[in-house]
Amino acid sequence: MEKVALVQALLKQFPWGRIETDDTFAEPLVRAYYNVLGARGFGYWSTPGGNKPHLPHPSHSHPSNALQVDGVEGYEHGYMLLSDKMLTDETGWKLEKRFIPRLTFEPGTEPEIALKVNITDWDSWYKWRNIPKESPAALLMHYPLSVYQLLVHVLHIAGPNRNSPGSRQALSVHYVGAEIELNMLPLYVSSFSS
Repeated sequence: MEKVALVQALLKQFPWGRIETDDTFAEPLVRAYYNVLGARGFGYWSTPGGNKPHLPHPSHSHPSNALQVDGVEGYEHGYMLLSDKMLTDETGWKLEKRFIPRLTFEPGTEPEIALKVNITDWDSWYKWRNIPKESPAALLMHYPLSVYQLLVHVLHIAGPNRNSPGSRQALSVHYVGAEIELNMLPLYVSSFSS
């Protein structure tokens, strides 16, 4: 709870980061505003729907009188991984072109290599990716960038200084309980390879 003020200050730096009267942040409202709230067909944003963040499991029980909204019938996290076609920036992000932190670039529009840029906060990340702070990209990018920060700055087992061809080694990261993260797997790849 002592981090609530810090988290709220982070949210307030974005035009879409509205704090509700009960001091919460209603992320689904932001997703709905940008028209990226839904299940199948919503690219990296795909969620099963309903009021449950996790897909139902037979071992979970709910009180019989609890109000529940079921998820989308037959929805599976990571369903896009089973497709023969890779998502493009447009089909993955489902945002206006100017809001997309691109993975593919036209010649001459590439951002500077991450090793040469001092990325310390959301302002510097948005500037580096050349997108306005109106973009809701941070709502998804916090997943892979948090993992990156843990590996580089907390555990010190990966990072830019270990990126020379002679010092590279394979690193397997086991992400226990991955569900929604499967829908945004390309964002993890782009975060670690940048």
